[in-house]
Amino acid sequence: MKKDSLRYELSLLSKLVDFNTDVQTKSNYVAITDFIAKEARSLGFEVEVLRSNAKDKKPRPNLLITMDRGAKENLVIATHFDVVLSREAWKRKPNKMRREGNKLMGLGVADDKGAIAISMGAMRELKEMDCKKNIILVVSCDEEIGGGHGIKFLAEKHGKKFNPEKCVCLVMDSTSHHVGIGCSGVIRGRINFKSIGGHAAYPFRHPNIVHKVLPFLESLKEYEKKRSKAVSIINAPSFAPHKKVWGRFNITIVRSGMKSNIIPSGFVVGFDIRALPEERVKKVMNEFRRFAKKLMKKHKIKGRITMTGTNGYFVNKDHEFVKEFAGVVKKVFRKKAELACDLGGTDGRFIARIGVLTVSFGPGGEHAHSPEESITINELKKTKKLLIELSKKENN
Repeated sequence: MKKDSLRYELSLLSKLVDFNTDVQTKSNYVAITDFIAKEARSLGFEVEVLRSNAKDKKPRPNLLITMDRGAKENLVIATHFDVVLSREAWKRKPNKMRREGNKLMGLGVADDKGAIAISMGAMRELKEMDCKKNIILVVSCDEEIGGGHGIKFLAEKHGKKFNPEKCVCLVMDSTSHHVGIGCSGVIRGRINFKSIGGHAAYPFRHPNIVHKVLPFLESLKEYEKKRSKAVSIINAPSFAPHKKVWGRFNITIVRSGMKSNIIPSGFVVGFDIRALPEERVKKVMNEFRRFAKKLMKKHKIKGRITMTGTNGYFVNKDHEFVKEFAGVVKKVFRKKAELACDLGGTDGRFIARIGVLTVSFGPGGEHAHSPEESITINELKKTKKLLIELSKKENN
């Protein structure tokens, strides 16, 4: 067998994709964790299953797979097994991996089952080497909906397993375009408007909430300009339109009405706010609340604003591990590592919160969550090599 054929990893990835682990249904969460746990144990690794109790009573298992090589430092690799099954028309079965030349297609090949397969493959080889880092592979659930029962649960309830004095973390749920040295804060919210609905033939009896909210929404769009004036000290990725990370705001949900001949009794507006990595989201929430309430008063409507949010984070680009990681990226990918903040929120924000130095990188891929989701074999091969180079001793 050719050394870098990835035969093991591609076989494992195909089996992982076979499991429909849609984050909404969660129907195979237990099945895939049982499968991964069995595979990890067969390779001689220590496996721990940590379960979070959810209100919907559906299982939320998470895995910690440990390769202890007696090193002084632990490399935590954060991955996740849940996927997003888009409602687009799929010409092929989403949960069947297929190969087209150098490209692998299928739901989860890039986000994030490819990372699981490559990490397992790297650990499989590293167990026979002298290593400067032990590895703790985290395979979590529910990343696609915020990680509340996944990495957030692990960090908050089992944080002692990730000792900041011994651990550094690589979130492998990202691009290979740049090394993420932070991420944006995330705020998700809704504004609920209520009114008295009725038959559309009698608008004089039933004030139309839609007619009132639409002018309000037009004014609310102005918050995008206000938010964009917030500028970070941290660089944005080079593909972004601004050099530094900036604040962002989007109206993402507009929902009202059931039938064309009924005046709705309510209106729901959903929105997304991205805070700077160094901002506190509570401060941003209060800023938005004041802005929205002022507009409601102006448009003479009443609405209830609800928001949830998590802070972003950033690390010093001159930290020893950041420099080490950038050096390995340069060696493996043969390009200077770009250090930048991820524009989205990553699982790294929960690990960083407990004091663990955290970066994000790889495995790459494109078109996540869609029928065109793919990753190249070359991306997987390089990411595996990166993990090995990062963990093994120099004399190997």
